[in-house]
Amino acid sequence: MRIIIYHDESDLSLAALRTGASLALRLDLPFTVITARPGTVPIEQQPNYGEDLERAYWETLPPGLKLLAQALEVTETMDLVEPVDKIKLLEEPSGERGFFVQTRTGHNLRFMVRFGDPFEVIEKEVYAREENHHSLLVIADPGKKGIHRMFTSNLAHRACLDLMTSVLAVKGEHLDESVFLCADGSSSARRAYPVLNSMLPALPGHFKVIGVTLTQAEEVLKETCEECAKRARAWLAAEGKDTEVLIREGDDPAQTIIDEAGDKAIIVVGASIRSDLSKRLLGGVSISVLESSKATVLLAKALPGEELTWGE
Repeated sequence: MRIIIYHDESDLSLAALRTGASLALRLDLPFTVITARPGTVPIEQQPNYGEDLERAYWETLPPGLKLLAQALEVTETMDLVEPVDKIKLLEEPSGERGFFVQTRTGHNLRFMVRFGDPFEVIEKEVYAREENHHSLLVIADPGKKGIHRMFTSNLAHRACLDLMTSVLAVKGEHLDESVFLCADGSSSARRAYPVLNSMLPALPGHFKVIGVTLTQAEEVLKETCEECAKRARAWLAAEGKDTEVLIREGDDPAQTIIDEAGDKAIIVVGASIRSDLSKRLLGGVSISVLESSKATVLLAKALPGEELTWGE
C-alpha cells in the first residue's frame, strides 16, 4: 500500500498529516506529502534547485515549499525521521518541486508541491506512480461544502466520488479510537476487508463490527447481515483484535451507523458500486456516512483482484 497525504494550511490538515505519518510509521511504509499552489510557477520567486538549503533558510521558501518544510518538521517531532540540517530542492520534469528525506528505517519520503487545481494535483499523484499498486489517500475532511455532492468543493468528498483509490477522510486524530467496520454482507461492504487488513497493525483500538438493515427488510437479508457480521468478527478476533458485533435495524442505516460510532472513531465502509450519476444524485450508505459523520471515515475501494470474502 502506498500512502499519499494531501496537506494544506488548515489546522485539520495538520491532523491528517499526523494521522498519515503515524500510519506510515506503524506500518513501516514510505509516503508522499503533496500540496497544491494556485496559478503557475512564474507568479512566485523560486529558490535555486539542486543546492542544499540550510534549515535557517527554510522560512524564506515560497509558500508551497515552506509548507512542506514545516510538514517535515512535524515528522521529525514524531520520531519518524532523523532531524536534518539541510534539504536539497529538486525540480522534476513533471512540474513537481520538492525534496526527499529518509525515515529511520530507510524509506524515501517525498515532499512535493505542484501548481494547479488541488483536485487535479491529487488525481495526478494517485495515478502517476505504480499503477498496479493500491494507494491510500489521507486527507482532511472539513464536512459538507457546496449545495450538493454534484457541486461539492470538499476535496475529500470529491476524491471519494471520483478517484479509484481508498480515502481516509480525517476529521480528527482518531487513529487510536474505536474502529467500526460496516459489514452487512453486501458487495460494497466486502470491498473494505482487504484495505482494512493491510492497516490492522496500525489500529490498536477496540473493534466493533456493525451490521445494519432496514426495518422492513426481508428476514433472509437480516439473517445474511448478521451472519456476515459474525464472520467479520471471527476474522478480526483471529488477528488478535478485541471485537464485538452490533446488529441493528432502522429506517436510515447511515444515521444508525453514525449514531453508534459517535464523533471519535474510525468508520470503515466499502465504496458503493452504484454508477457515478447514481452516487451523486442518490448517494448511498457509504457516501451518507462520509458526509454526515464527525468521525474519521475510511472509504475503501479494493481493486477487483484484491476483493476478498473472508469466512465464506
